[in-house]
Amino acid sequence: MDVCELGGTWGRHMVPTFSCDDVGVDRKPFESTMPLPDSSHAVQQLHALLPTRPDVAFLRTDPAFLMRFLRARKFRVGDAFLLLCHYFEYRQRHRDLFRGLNVGGECDGKGETAIQTALLDGLPGVLAERDPCGRPVIVLLASNWDHTKYDVRTVYQAVLLTLERLVEDEAVQSNGVVAILDWSNFPARLTTSLSPKLLRLMLDGLQDAFPLRLGALHLINQPWYVEAALGLARPFLKEKLRSRIHVHGNNLARLHAQVPPRLLPAELGGEGGEYHALTWASTMLNYTPAQQTTEKTSPASPATPTPDPPKAVQSADVKTTTVNVKTNSSLLDTTECSANTAADSQSTPLVTKSEITVEPSKSFTSILFGLSDSNSATNGNVSEGEDTSLKSH
Repeated sequence: MDVCELGGTWGRHMVPTFSCDDVGVDRKPFESTMPLPDSSHAVQQLHALLPTRPDVAFLRTDPAFLMRFLRARKFRVGDAFLLLCHYFEYRQRHRDLFRGLNVGGECDGKGETAIQTALLDGLPGVLAERDPCGRPVIVLLASNWDHTKYDVRTVYQAVLLTLERLVEDEAVQSNGVVAILDWSNFPARLTTSLSPKLLRLMLDGLQDAFPLRLGALHLINQPWYVEAALGLARPFLKEKLRSRIHVHGNNLARLHAQVPPRLLPAELGGEGGEYHALTWASTMLNYTPAQQTTEKTSPASPATPTPDPPKAVQSADVKTTTVNVKTNSSLLDTTECSANTAADSQSTPLVTKSEITVEPSKSFTSILFGLSDSNSATNGNVSEGEDTSLKSH
């Protein structure tokens, strides 16, 4: 029976030899006899470097936020500082991408926003259980994309919001994530949406401007024209990231050799039952940022540790219940939806897409910081009158 040092045994599954090294997790930090780094000292060192880049508007510099970049670069302070600079530079350079970026945004007149529609279609989704190395498994099924309602850019924005949600978990900061992209039933005429400019935009944002490690990216059922389109992005990939992209075609056995079948839905040849695209959407629609929680803590009392984000729940044995969703003003005022949940599942509801009613929400500044747009001030390179949603990151 194969064993992953970070996550224990694989249960009842007998698969080809597996190790965390095979899927992109570095074992050296766990095998080293060197003492663990002093995190508080590393944060101080990183914070001391901020004045050396007056051209960058560092819109958030609290210790918890800086720790994300240190963990992403294994406490190499210099590398973490470069990543932090790239993070904010990217958001300054592409303000149109982040302006008003939130789960709400502007409604399309039918009670949903484009980002909400993408999330409700499972673009992206996150599986209920993490892999043996403790990494969340992000799933995108191309067959779920309704190109008449939203474009690839909107899906990318939904991915950014999902990553911001996941990176609040310290374990995810250390272990990273795994992504699976299924290209089944993707028509050739839509490959024009994968333009070189858009691919470069996404690669720049995910490869060098976000504090989260991509342990592995699995591409399955990709037709030749998708491979040709994605080949345009190859020159922009760094060698390390290129080595973590696995193209399986229709050979699901190769996917199952790295991701246990018990975790995967039936659509990916797994044993987890039908894929519920709405599960992760319900988690996002119920999202209350950790930053708001800490701001409500009294100064006289120690800050309450941020709990691990709830895991989404999937089950084939479902029943119907009604859930009243209460969120802060920056997300949804009230949302009443039908939820499909298993009798033995956790409390995370499943959302029925047709019954969701959404109010337009404020900018993504308030999502992460709990600030109203009127109270948000411009900073650094942000010109007066510019939408302060840049503070989302």
